[in-house]
Amino acid sequence: MLLEYLADYEHALADASTRYKENAQLSLLNTWFNQMPEINYKEKLNEILKSFSGSDTSEEVTIAIQCHDVLIDLYKNLQLANDTPSSKDLFQELINMEEHEKLRMVRDAGLLEDT
Repeated sequence: MLLEYLADYEHALADASTRYKENAQLSLLNTWFNQMPEINYKEKLNEILKSFSGSDTSEEVTIAIQCHDVLIDLYKNLQLANDTPSSKDLFQELINMEEHEKLRMVRDAGLLEDT
């Protein structure tokens, strides 16, 4: 049930990203980074997923939290690496959204375990 909940959230997030892209200012969408942060986020996520056995819901919650933390770290590094106020605001919104979703997920996972 928890994995279905997480999958539904990821689908909703993908839909929200698509809607944002359709309505965002062109200048913001055309913002480029000369250099990405030196942290290998794909490798970090792969390491997290390697430890996933699917044995219990507390492990699933821990893995989901770690994935949110990787995204938060990426957004913070991208925010620091750029000078455009609108881009900084966008990354702050993404940071806030991920932190909020992480808390909501933990709360909802607790409710699922209680049922």
